[in-house]
Amino acid sequence: WTNKRTDKWGGSLENRARFLIEILKGIRKEVGDDYPLVMRLNSTDLIEGGNTDEEYIEIAKMCEAAVRIDLFSITVGWHESPGAAITA
Repeated sequence: WTNKRTDKWGGSLENRARFLIEILKGIRKEVGDDYPLVMRLNSTDLIEGGNTDEEYIEIAKMCEAAVRIDLFSITVGWHESPGAAITA
């Protein structure tokens, strides 16, 4: 929704996921293979023009293919989402 870049960090889904994957690789390198790596990821933006549910599944798969993820913590929505994702 906000990434309008046209360089290697924007455009295709692979390019948009590149920064996240590079961060995950760096974290895994620092903590080693014996330390659990938890990744928080959105599952849907709840906003027009945001990533689709299918795109988030692909992003998760790309991350897991690049680095061992021990646990995914899944969330939903953005601050800019028109409605609350969780209500009391």
